[in-house]
Amino acid sequence: VVVGALCRLASSIWIEVGRVTHNRCRCRDPVDYDNDHDSDNETRYENRWRAVLCRRRWPVAWAVVPIDTQPASRQSGSTTKEAVGDMSPLFQLGLESSIPCKSACLAGPFPCRIVRFMEAELNAILERARGEIADVQTRPEFEQFKASISGPKGAMTQVMKGMGKVPKEDKPKVGRAINAAKQELEALFTSALEKIDALEMEKAIGPAIDPTLPSPDFELGSRHPINQIRARLVKILQNVGFSVAEGPEVETEWFCFDALNTAPDHPARDLQDTLYLKKDANLSNVSRHSDERYLLRTHTSTVQIRTMLKYDPPIRVISPGRVFRRDTVDATHSSCFHQIEALYVDKNVTVADLKALLDYMMRELLGSDAETRFRPHFFPYTEPSFELDCSSAHLKKVGKRWTEMGGCGMVDPSVFEAVGYDPEVYSGYAFGFGLERLAMILYGIDDIRHFYQNDIRFLCQFA
Repeated sequence: VVVGALCRLASSIWIEVGRVTHNRCRCRDPVDYDNDHDSDNETRYENRWRAVLCRRRWPVAWAVVPIDTQPASRQSGSTTKEAVGDMSPLFQLGLESSIPCKSACLAGPFPCRIVRFMEAELNAILERARGEIADVQTRPEFEQFKASISGPKGAMTQVMKGMGKVPKEDKPKVGRAINAAKQELEALFTSALEKIDALEMEKAIGPAIDPTLPSPDFELGSRHPINQIRARLVKILQNVGFSVAEGPEVETEWFCFDALNTAPDHPARDLQDTLYLKKDANLSNVSRHSDERYLLRTHTSTVQIRTMLKYDPPIRVISPGRVFRRDTVDATHSSCFHQIEALYVDKNVTVADLKALLDYMMRELLGSDAETRFRPHFFPYTEPSFELDCSSAHLKKVGKRWTEMGGCGMVDPSVFEAVGYDPEVYSGYAFGFGLERLAMILYGIDDIRHFYQNDIRFLCQFA
Protein backbone atom coordinates (compact mmCIF):
# COMPACT_ATOMS: atom_id res chain seq x y z
CA VAL A 1 0.00 0.00 0.00
CA VAL A 2 2.80 2.40 0.94
CA VAL A 3 4.72 1.66 -2.28
CA GLY A 4 1.60 2.21 -4.38
CA ALA A 5 0.91 5.51 -2.69
CA LEU A 6 4.45 6.66 -3.25
CA CYS A 7 4.27 5.72 -6.98
CA ARG A 8 1.04 7.65 -7.45
CA LEU A 9 2.55 10.68 -5.71
CA ALA A 10 5.72 10.50 -7.87
CA SER A 11 3.63 10.24 -11.02
CA SER A 12 1.58 13.29 -10.14
CA ILE A 13 4.72 15.31 -9.42
CA TRP A 14 6.32 14.08 -12.68
CA ILE A 15 3.30 15.04 -14.77
CA GLU A 16 3.07 18.45 -13.14
CA VAL A 17 6.78 19.12 -13.77
CA GLY A 18 6.30 18.12 -17.41
CA ARG A 19 3.36 20.46 -17.84
CA VAL A 20 5.21 23.42 -16.34
CA THR A 21 8.31 22.76 -18.44
CA HIS A 22 6.25 22.39 -21.59
CA ASN A 23 4.57 25.74 -21.02
CA ARG A 24 8.00 27.34 -20.74
CA CYS A 25 9.58 25.80 -23.88
CA ARG A 26 6.36 25.36 -25.93
CA CYS A 27 8.09 22.40 -27.67
CA ARG A 28 9.07 24.63 -30.60
CA ASP A 29 11.57 24.21 -33.37
CA PRO A 30 14.69 26.13 -32.27
CA VAL A 31 14.50 28.15 -35.49
CA ASP A 32 11.36 29.75 -34.04
CA TYR A 33 13.06 30.88 -30.88
CA ASP A 34 13.62 34.29 -32.41
CA ASN A 35 9.95 34.98 -31.63
CA ASP A 36 10.45 34.45 -27.88
CA HIS A 37 11.78 37.57 -26.19
CA ASP A 38 10.26 37.29 -22.75
CA SER A 39 12.44 37.24 -19.67
CA ASP A 40 12.07 33.48 -19.30
CA ASN A 41 13.71 32.87 -22.70
CA GLU A 42 16.63 35.14 -21.86
CA THR A 43 17.60 32.88 -19.02
CA ARG A 44 17.60 29.87 -21.39
CA TYR A 45 20.65 31.07 -23.28
CA GLU A 46 22.71 31.44 -20.14
CA ASN A 47 22.92 27.70 -19.65
CA ARG A 48 25.32 25.68 -21.79
CA TRP A 49 23.10 22.58 -21.39
CA ARG A 50 19.34 22.53 -21.26
CA ALA A 51 16.86 19.75 -20.70
CA VAL A 52 13.75 20.02 -22.82
CA LEU A 53 10.85 18.05 -21.51
CA CYS A 54 8.09 17.35 -24.01
CA ARG A 55 4.98 15.62 -22.76
CA ARG A 56 3.02 13.61 -25.30
CA ARG A 57 1.89 10.47 -23.50
CA TRP A 58 3.10 8.59 -20.47
CA PRO A 59 6.01 8.15 -20.02
CA VAL A 60 7.30 11.56 -20.97
CA ALA A 61 10.41 11.90 -23.19
CA TRP A 62 13.62 13.69 -22.42
CA ALA A 63 16.13 15.16 -24.92
CA VAL A 64 19.36 16.63 -23.62
CA VAL A 65 20.82 19.08 -26.21
CA PRO A 66 24.09 21.02 -26.05
CA ILE A 67 23.96 24.73 -26.76
CA ASP A 68 27.41 25.92 -27.89
CA THR A 69 27.11 29.64 -27.75
CA GLN A 70 24.58 32.33 -27.17
CA PRO A 71 23.55 34.02 -30.45
CA ALA A 72 25.08 37.40 -30.91
CA SER A 73 21.70 38.77 -31.82
CA ARG A 74 20.46 38.06 -28.31
CA GLN A 75 23.03 40.39 -26.90
CA SER A 76 22.12 43.14 -29.33
CA GLY A 77 18.42 42.48 -29.36
CA SER A 78 18.34 41.52 -33.07
CA THR A 79 15.63 39.14 -34.25
CA THR A 80 16.89 38.31 -37.77
CA LYS A 81 16.69 34.76 -39.18
CA GLU A 82 20.48 34.56 -39.37
CA ALA A 83 20.62 34.92 -35.65
CA VAL A 84 18.84 31.65 -35.04
CA GLY A 85 21.19 29.62 -37.19
CA ASP A 86 23.13 28.57 -34.10
CA MET A 87 20.01 26.98 -32.74
CA SER A 88 19.60 24.60 -35.71
CA PRO A 89 21.77 21.85 -34.11
CA LEU A 90 19.07 21.47 -31.48
CA PHE A 91 16.40 20.43 -33.95
CA GLN A 92 18.86 18.65 -36.23
CA LEU A 93 19.99 16.50 -33.33
CA GLY A 94 16.39 15.79 -32.52
CA LEU A 95 15.77 14.52 -36.10
CA GLU A 96 18.98 12.69 -36.85
CA SER A 97 19.45 10.96 -33.52
CA SER A 98 17.34 8.20 -32.10
CA ILE A 99 16.47 10.03 -28.90
CA PRO A 100 12.81 10.02 -27.79
CA CYS A 101 12.43 13.72 -28.51
CA LYS A 102 12.29 12.82 -32.22
CA SER A 103 8.92 11.14 -31.93
CA ALA A 104 7.66 13.62 -29.40
CA CYS A 105 8.39 16.69 -31.51
CA LEU A 106 7.45 15.28 -34.93
CA ALA A 107 4.37 13.26 -34.09
CA GLY A 108 3.05 14.99 -31.02
CA PRO A 109 0.00 17.17 -30.85
CA PHE A 110 2.08 20.27 -30.29
CA PRO A 111 2.62 22.93 -33.03
CA CYS A 112 6.11 21.81 -34.18
CA ARG A 113 7.36 23.11 -37.55
CA ILE A 114 9.88 21.03 -39.57
CA VAL A 115 9.40 22.68 -42.97
CA ARG A 116 12.58 24.72 -42.76
CA PHE A 117 14.59 21.72 -41.71
CA MET A 118 13.32 19.56 -44.62
CA GLU A 119 14.00 22.36 -47.09
CA ALA A 120 17.50 22.65 -45.71
CA GLU A 121 17.97 18.90 -46.06
CA LEU A 122 16.75 18.99 -49.67
CA ASN A 123 19.10 21.85 -50.48
CA ALA A 124 21.97 19.95 -48.90
CA ILE A 125 21.15 16.86 -50.98
CA LEU A 126 21.04 18.91 -54.18
CA GLU A 127 24.28 20.67 -53.38
CA ARG A 128 25.94 17.35 -52.73
CA ALA A 129 24.58 15.89 -55.95
CA ARG A 130 25.75 18.86 -58.02
CA GLY A 131 29.18 18.73 -56.47
CA GLU A 132 29.82 14.98 -56.66
CA ILE A 133 28.13 14.15 -59.98
CA ALA A 134 31.11 15.47 -61.94
CA ASP A 135 33.39 12.84 -60.37
CA VAL A 136 31.20 9.92 -61.51
CA GLN A 137 32.96 8.35 -64.52
CA THR A 138 31.82 4.72 -64.69
CA ARG A 139 28.50 2.91 -64.53
CA PRO A 140 29.22 1.20 -61.17
CA GLU A 141 30.13 4.57 -59.67
CA PHE A 142 26.91 6.00 -61.06
CA GLU A 143 24.79 3.23 -59.55
CA GLN A 144 26.47 3.61 -56.18
CA PHE A 145 26.05 7.39 -56.24
CA LYS A 146 22.40 7.14 -57.26
CA ALA A 147 21.68 4.59 -54.54
CA SER A 148 23.21 6.88 -51.91
CA ILE A 149 20.67 9.55 -52.82
CA SER A 150 17.51 7.88 -54.10
CA GLY A 151 18.05 4.28 -53.03
CA PRO A 152 16.12 2.54 -50.27
CA LYS A 153 18.55 3.93 -47.69
CA GLY A 154 19.43 7.08 -49.61
CA ALA A 155 19.27 10.60 -48.25
CA MET A 156 16.29 11.55 -50.42
CA THR A 157 14.35 8.52 -49.30
CA GLN A 158 14.93 9.36 -45.65
CA VAL A 159 13.65 12.87 -46.18
CA MET A 160 10.54 11.57 -47.93
CA LYS A 161 9.84 9.22 -45.03
CA GLY A 162 9.46 12.29 -42.82
CA MET A 163 6.41 13.44 -44.82
CA GLY A 164 4.18 11.42 -42.51
CA LYS A 165 5.27 13.55 -39.57
CA VAL A 166 4.78 16.89 -41.32
CA PRO A 167 1.77 18.90 -40.11
CA LYS A 168 -1.16 18.74 -42.49
CA GLU A 169 -1.07 22.43 -43.33
CA ASP A 170 2.62 22.19 -44.36
CA LYS A 171 2.44 19.04 -46.50
CA PRO A 172 1.65 20.82 -49.84
CA LYS A 173 4.65 23.10 -49.45
CA VAL A 174 6.99 20.27 -48.47
CA GLY A 175 5.61 18.05 -51.23
CA ARG A 176 6.32 20.68 -53.88
CA ALA A 177 9.83 21.11 -52.58
CA ILE A 178 10.43 17.35 -52.68
CA ASN A 179 9.06 17.05 -56.23
CA ALA A 180 11.24 19.90 -57.45
CA ALA A 181 14.27 18.29 -55.86
CA LYS A 182 13.44 14.91 -57.41
CA GLN A 183 13.12 16.49 -60.86
CA GLU A 184 16.48 18.21 -60.55
CA LEU A 185 18.08 14.99 -59.31
CA GLU A 186 16.60 13.07 -62.24
CA ALA A 187 18.03 15.63 -64.65
CA LEU A 188 21.43 15.27 -63.00
CA PHE A 189 21.24 11.47 -63.21
CA THR A 190 20.25 11.60 -66.89
CA SER A 191 23.08 13.97 -67.70
CA ALA A 192 25.59 11.79 -65.86
CA LEU A 193 24.34 8.65 -67.59
CA GLU A 194 24.63 10.28 -71.02
CA LYS A 195 28.18 11.30 -70.19
CA ILE A 196 29.00 7.73 -69.12
CA ASP A 197 27.46 6.34 -72.34
CA ALA A 198 29.57 8.75 -74.37
CA LEU A 199 32.70 7.71 -72.50
CA GLU A 200 31.92 4.02 -73.01
CA MET A 201 31.29 4.58 -76.71
CA GLU A 202 34.51 6.54 -77.05
CA LYS A 203 36.37 3.76 -75.29
CA ALA A 204 34.80 1.12 -77.54
CA ILE A 205 35.62 3.07 -80.70
CA GLY A 206 39.15 3.68 -79.60
CA PRO A 207 41.40 6.67 -80.06
CA ALA A 208 40.78 9.18 -82.80
CA ILE A 209 42.17 8.29 -86.21
CA ASP A 210 43.35 10.28 -89.17
CA PRO A 211 40.75 9.64 -91.91
CA THR A 212 43.30 10.53 -94.57
CA LEU A 213 45.46 7.52 -93.71
CA PRO A 214 44.96 4.27 -95.63
CA SER A 215 43.16 1.52 -93.75
CA PRO A 216 45.52 -1.21 -92.50
CA ASP A 217 42.94 -3.95 -93.03
CA PHE A 218 41.13 -2.75 -96.11
CA GLU A 219 39.64 -5.64 -98.07
CA LEU A 220 39.19 -5.05 -101.75
CA GLY A 221 36.00 -6.25 -103.34
CA SER A 222 35.84 -8.17 -106.59
CA ARG A 223 33.70 -8.45 -109.64
CA HIS A 224 30.91 -10.96 -109.80
CA PRO A 225 31.96 -14.07 -111.75
CA ILE A 226 29.33 -13.30 -114.43
CA ASN A 227 30.75 -9.81 -114.87
CA GLN A 228 34.25 -11.26 -114.97
CA ILE A 229 33.47 -13.62 -117.84
CA ARG A 230 31.56 -10.87 -119.63
CA ALA A 231 34.51 -8.49 -119.36
CA ARG A 232 36.89 -11.17 -120.70
CA LEU A 233 34.73 -11.88 -123.75
CA VAL A 234 34.18 -8.18 -124.48
CA LYS A 235 37.91 -7.52 -124.34
CA ILE A 236 38.70 -10.49 -126.61
CA LEU A 237 36.22 -9.35 -129.25
CA GLN A 238 37.14 -5.68 -128.98
CA ASN A 239 40.69 -6.66 -129.88
CA VAL A 240 39.43 -7.77 -133.33
CA GLY A 241 37.29 -4.72 -134.05
CA PHE A 242 33.94 -5.38 -132.35
CA SER A 243 32.14 -2.65 -130.39
CA VAL A 244 29.54 -3.00 -127.63
CA ALA A 245 25.90 -2.18 -128.37
CA GLU A 246 23.07 -2.22 -125.85
CA GLY A 247 19.30 -2.09 -126.06
CA PRO A 248 16.15 -2.14 -123.92
CA GLU A 249 15.26 -5.19 -121.89
CA VAL A 250 11.57 -4.58 -122.63
CA GLU A 251 11.04 -5.29 -126.32
CA THR A 252 8.21 -5.87 -128.78
CA GLU A 253 7.14 -8.95 -130.69
CA TRP A 254 8.44 -7.60 -133.98
CA PHE A 255 12.02 -6.97 -132.74
CA CYS A 256 12.13 -10.17 -130.73
CA PHE A 257 10.47 -12.58 -133.19
CA ASP A 258 9.17 -11.21 -136.51
CA ALA A 259 12.36 -9.44 -137.58
CA LEU A 260 14.38 -12.56 -136.66
CA ASN A 261 12.36 -14.80 -138.99
CA THR A 262 10.46 -16.50 -136.16
CA ALA A 263 7.13 -17.87 -137.39
CA PRO A 264 3.91 -16.80 -135.66
CA ASP A 265 3.32 -20.38 -134.49
CA HIS A 266 6.84 -20.91 -133.20
CA PRO A 267 6.85 -22.41 -129.66
CA ALA A 268 9.08 -19.62 -128.40
CA ARG A 269 6.21 -17.17 -128.91
CA ASP A 270 3.85 -19.06 -126.60
CA LEU A 271 2.79 -17.53 -123.31
CA GLN A 272 4.34 -20.55 -121.62
CA ASP A 273 7.81 -19.55 -122.85
CA THR A 274 7.78 -15.75 -123.01
CA LEU A 275 6.88 -13.08 -120.46
CA TYR A 276 4.42 -10.65 -122.09
CA LEU A 277 3.24 -7.33 -120.74
CA LYS A 278 -0.44 -6.41 -120.68
CA LYS A 279 -1.99 -5.70 -124.07
CA ASP A 280 -2.78 -2.09 -123.18
CA ALA A 281 0.80 -1.39 -121.98
CA ASN A 282 2.39 1.60 -123.70
CA LEU A 283 6.06 2.48 -123.14
CA SER A 284 7.10 5.78 -124.64
CA ASN A 285 10.83 5.02 -124.43
CA VAL A 286 10.61 1.70 -126.34
CA SER A 287 9.79 2.10 -130.03
CA ARG A 288 7.48 -0.34 -131.78
CA HIS A 289 7.45 -1.38 -135.43
CA SER A 290 3.65 -1.41 -135.57
CA ASP A 291 0.99 -2.19 -132.96
CA GLU A 292 2.58 -5.33 -131.50
CA ARG A 293 2.68 -6.29 -127.82
CA TYR A 294 5.49 -5.59 -125.37
CA LEU A 295 7.45 -8.39 -123.75
CA LEU A 296 10.65 -9.07 -121.86
CA ARG A 297 13.31 -9.96 -124.39
CA THR A 298 14.20 -13.64 -124.64
CA HIS A 299 17.64 -12.99 -126.22
CA THR A 300 19.91 -10.05 -127.04
CA SER A 301 19.46 -10.57 -130.80
CA THR A 302 16.96 -7.70 -130.61
CA VAL A 303 19.93 -5.35 -130.17
CA GLN A 304 21.33 -6.59 -133.50
CA ILE A 305 18.05 -5.73 -135.25
CA ARG A 306 18.00 -2.23 -133.80
CA THR A 307 21.64 -1.74 -134.74
CA MET A 308 21.07 -2.81 -138.37
CA LEU A 309 18.05 -0.49 -138.59
CA LYS A 310 20.22 2.38 -137.39
CA TYR A 311 23.50 1.78 -139.26
CA ASP A 312 24.59 0.63 -142.71
CA PRO A 313 27.11 -2.17 -143.24
CA PRO A 314 29.82 -3.01 -142.38
CA ILE A 315 28.81 -3.76 -138.78
CA ARG A 316 30.74 -5.46 -135.98
CA VAL A 317 28.81 -5.40 -132.70
CA ILE A 318 28.54 -7.45 -129.54
CA SER A 319 25.45 -7.19 -127.36
CA PRO A 320 25.82 -8.49 -123.77
CA GLY A 321 22.85 -8.23 -121.46
CA ARG A 322 20.11 -9.80 -119.38
CA VAL A 323 17.30 -11.88 -120.87
CA PHE A 324 14.11 -13.46 -119.51
CA ARG A 325 12.28 -16.71 -120.17
CA ARG A 326 9.56 -18.79 -118.52
CA ASP A 327 11.93 -21.48 -117.26
CA THR A 328 11.56 -23.47 -114.08
CA VAL A 329 14.50 -22.66 -111.85
CA ASP A 330 16.81 -25.59 -111.21
CA ALA A 331 20.54 -26.33 -111.20
CA THR A 332 20.92 -25.47 -114.93
CA HIS A 333 17.96 -23.16 -115.70
CA SER A 334 16.86 -19.74 -114.55
CA SER A 335 14.07 -17.39 -115.57
CA CYS A 336 16.59 -14.55 -115.71
CA PHE A 337 20.11 -15.02 -117.06
CA HIS A 338 22.75 -13.31 -119.23
CA GLN A 339 23.80 -13.64 -122.83
CA ILE A 340 26.42 -12.20 -125.13
CA GLU A 341 25.81 -12.20 -128.88
CA ALA A 342 27.93 -10.96 -131.78
CA LEU A 343 27.04 -9.83 -135.30
CA TYR A 344 29.29 -9.18 -138.26
CA VAL A 345 27.80 -7.92 -141.54
CA ASP A 346 29.84 -7.06 -144.61
CA LYS A 347 30.40 -8.16 -148.15
CA ASN A 348 31.71 -11.67 -148.82
CA VAL A 349 31.51 -12.93 -145.23
CA THR A 350 31.71 -16.73 -145.10
CA VAL A 351 31.55 -19.60 -142.64
CA ALA A 352 35.36 -19.69 -142.70
CA ASP A 353 35.40 -16.20 -141.16
CA LEU A 354 33.04 -17.40 -138.45
CA LYS A 355 35.17 -20.47 -137.72
CA ALA A 356 38.36 -18.42 -137.60
CA LEU A 357 36.89 -15.93 -135.13
CA LEU A 358 35.54 -18.63 -132.83
CA ASP A 359 38.88 -20.47 -132.88
CA TYR A 360 40.63 -17.28 -131.83
CA MET A 361 38.10 -16.51 -129.11
CA MET A 362 38.20 -20.00 -127.56
CA ARG A 363 42.01 -20.06 -127.53
CA GLU A 364 42.05 -16.69 -125.79
CA LEU A 365 39.46 -17.89 -123.32
CA LEU A 366 40.57 -21.49 -122.65
CA GLY A 367 44.20 -21.64 -123.69
CA SER A 368 46.26 -22.24 -126.82
CA ASP A 369 45.37 -25.94 -126.91
CA ALA A 370 41.65 -25.29 -127.36
CA GLU A 371 39.93 -26.90 -130.37
CA THR A 372 36.50 -26.16 -131.88
CA ARG A 373 34.05 -27.98 -134.06
CA PHE A 374 30.65 -27.26 -135.65
CA ARG A 375 27.60 -29.49 -135.37
CA PRO A 376 24.60 -28.80 -137.63
CA HIS A 377 21.61 -27.27 -135.86
CA PHE A 378 18.62 -25.06 -136.56
CA PHE A 379 17.96 -21.43 -135.57
CA PRO A 380 15.26 -19.35 -137.30
CA TYR A 381 17.54 -16.36 -137.88
CA THR A 382 20.65 -18.16 -139.23
CA GLU A 383 21.18 -20.40 -142.24
CA PRO A 384 23.22 -22.55 -142.04
CA SER A 385 23.19 -22.93 -138.25
CA PHE A 386 25.64 -24.71 -135.97
CA GLU A 387 26.27 -25.71 -132.39
CA LEU A 388 29.80 -24.85 -131.24
CA ASP A 389 31.67 -27.58 -129.37
CA CYS A 390 35.03 -26.99 -127.75
CA SER A 391 37.77 -29.20 -126.35
CA SER A 392 40.78 -28.29 -124.20
CA ALA A 393 42.82 -29.59 -121.30
CA HIS A 394 40.76 -27.43 -118.97
CA LEU A 395 37.43 -28.83 -120.19
CA LYS A 396 38.56 -32.44 -119.81
CA LYS A 397 38.02 -31.99 -116.07
CA VAL A 398 34.27 -32.12 -116.65
CA GLY A 399 34.58 -35.70 -117.90
CA LYS A 400 33.96 -35.15 -121.62
CA ARG A 401 36.30 -34.30 -124.45
CA TRP A 402 33.83 -32.06 -126.32
CA THR A 403 31.65 -29.56 -124.50
CA GLU A 404 28.84 -27.55 -126.08
CA MET A 405 29.56 -23.84 -125.73
CA GLY A 406 26.89 -22.00 -127.74
CA GLY A 407 25.17 -21.50 -131.09
CA CYS A 408 26.24 -19.75 -134.30
CA GLY A 409 25.53 -19.50 -138.02
CA MET A 410 25.25 -17.28 -141.07
CA VAL A 411 22.57 -14.61 -140.90
CA ASP A 412 19.39 -15.68 -142.71
CA PRO A 413 18.61 -13.55 -145.80
CA SER A 414 15.07 -12.90 -144.51
CA VAL A 415 16.59 -11.05 -141.53
CA PHE A 416 18.47 -8.75 -143.93
CA GLU A 417 15.26 -8.10 -145.83
CA ALA A 418 13.45 -7.16 -142.59
CA VAL A 419 16.00 -4.44 -141.80
CA GLY A 420 16.42 -3.20 -145.37
CA TYR A 421 19.75 -4.83 -146.27
CA ASP A 422 20.22 -6.42 -149.68
CA PRO A 423 20.97 -10.13 -149.05
CA GLU A 424 22.48 -10.40 -152.52
CA VAL A 425 25.17 -7.87 -151.58
CA TYR A 426 25.74 -8.40 -147.89
CA SER A 427 26.27 -11.47 -145.78
CA GLY A 428 27.22 -11.99 -142.19
CA TYR A 429 27.46 -14.29 -139.23
CA ALA A 430 26.16 -14.27 -135.69
CA PHE A 431 26.84 -16.28 -132.58
CA GLY A 432 25.81 -16.23 -128.95
CA PHE A 433 26.72 -17.71 -125.57
CA GLY A 434 25.10 -17.88 -122.16
CA LEU A 435 27.42 -16.16 -119.69
CA GLU A 436 26.29 -18.35 -116.78
CA ARG A 437 26.99 -21.47 -118.84
CA LEU A 438 30.48 -20.30 -119.76
CA ALA A 439 31.23 -19.36 -116.13
CA MET A 440 29.99 -22.75 -114.91
CA ILE A 441 32.21 -24.54 -117.43
CA LEU A 442 35.29 -22.41 -116.78
CA TYR A 443 35.05 -22.35 -112.97
CA GLY A 444 33.57 -25.82 -112.37
CA ILE A 445 30.29 -24.55 -110.84
CA ASP A 446 27.56 -27.16 -110.69
CA ASP A 447 24.53 -25.00 -109.83
CA ILE A 448 23.45 -21.83 -111.64
CA ARG A 449 21.63 -20.60 -108.54
CA HIS A 450 24.92 -19.86 -106.80
CA PHE A 451 25.31 -16.81 -109.04
CA TYR A 452 22.19 -15.13 -107.63
CA GLN A 453 22.38 -15.93 -103.90
CA ASN A 454 25.07 -13.36 -103.02
CA ASP A 455 26.78 -15.81 -100.70
CA ILE A 456 30.07 -14.19 -99.69
CA ARG A 457 31.67 -17.62 -99.29
CA PHE A 458 30.98 -18.30 -102.96
CA LEU A 459 31.86 -14.87 -104.32
CA CYS A 460 35.18 -14.63 -102.43
CA GLN A 461 36.51 -17.57 -104.45
CA PHE A 462 36.61 -15.32 -107.52
CA ALA A 463 38.30 -12.34 -105.88
